[in-house]
Amino acid sequence: MLKKIFISIIGFVQLASATSLENILERLESDNHILKEKKSKINSSKIDVDLSNTWSNPVFGIGMNNINIDSPEKRDIEAMQTQYITLSQSIPTNGKLELNREIKEFDLLMNELRYEDNKQKLKSQVISYSYSIVLQKEKFELFNKYLENLSKQKELMNLLYENGKIDQSSLVNLDIKIYKVKLKQQKLLYKIKKEQNNLEKIVYKKINDIELPTTITNLKKITSLNFESHPMIMLKKEQIAQQNKKIKLENSKKISDLKLTVGYYQREEYDDYFSFNVSIPLSTNGREDMQITKSKIDKDSLSESLANLKEQLTSTISDLEAKIYTSKKNFELIDEKMIPLNNTLEQSHQIHLSTNMMQSLGVYESTNSKYELMLLSNDEKISYFDSLSKLFYFKGEL
Repeated sequence: MLKKIFISIIGFVQLASATSLENILERLESDNHILKEKKSKINSSKIDVDLSNTWSNPVFGIGMNNINIDSPEKRDIEAMQTQYITLSQSIPTNGKLELNREIKEFDLLMNELRYEDNKQKLKSQVISYSYSIVLQKEKFELFNKYLENLSKQKELMNLLYENGKIDQSSLVNLDIKIYKVKLKQQKLLYKIKKEQNNLEKIVYKKINDIELPTTITNLKKITSLNFESHPMIMLKKEQIAQQNKKIKLENSKKISDLKLTVGYYQREEYDDYFSFNVSIPLSTNGREDMQITKSKIDKDSLSESLANLKEQLTSTISDLEAKIYTSKKNFELIDEKMIPLNNTLEQSHQIHLSTNMMQSLGVYESTNSKYELMLLSNDEKISYFDSLSKLFYFKGEL
């Protein structure tokens, strides 16, 4: 599936020991502690469903009454002295047991959706980190080549300075430029290490080199998808459906559960006897109606939350699509137009090079310009893949 998701990036050197993105994603699903926690909650919810469909335990009682203070051991003084055992059972009424089971089934489904949402979110992060790391390593190598060219340029400029062709300020400005490039390279190295650490925290594996897939899904197909099936949207819908069941449950509580009690009473020198009792709480204080009103307010709140979530997702997806489009246009413009133009300029300087050292300086400057354009293109590709990985998450593509 992933081989249909990603575009080729020309020029990356893939080592035999490189870890494939597919392998990283598989490791994520099997080893990530967040996902394991979510799976445990799913298993716990399954038990809750079974528990919700069972009656409460019966209550067993044993006792005696009318204990004589002067002769507590005597149980035949008068007819009211009895020893007894009782058994009480609460009996659910009005479909409350079934409603409780349905509510717990919603909890199970919602935990499954939370698991799926977390899995998609983590996959999105893995893809973003992976592409960013590979592209930034390429960027690091571009800095090395850039610095190498600047170093050669400096050698030439030293000769020009010694021959009085340029002033010292040109050398100073070049040194400042070299230090700025080194500064950027140092920051980039820190960023690469940080993102590698972030990736390793997700998959719990040391990753040095990453092998990326070679193709990507057509963007038009991605942007035409409906996000209604996204786990976050579905989760909110299930919460609303569950709230409807909770309202029905509160309505059913207007008829309270029965409590049945039976007992056997034993008396010394008198006849034994049985008794039974049925009790039911009376709904006279309006508590159930108040709870129904509260449950309906909670449902309205969830409905508003769903509407807000849809608006946020629509806005986020629109922003990501715009960023993807812009970044793609930018690196295509740089790679297909600006760099070829710069190469033409570089070739022009080389044609007229001969023995003119000042013309040689123009060759170095045009090469510097090429590396700067390649670095810009690299930044746009990082932005492109970061936004694309997020779009895959919001569109439920992972």
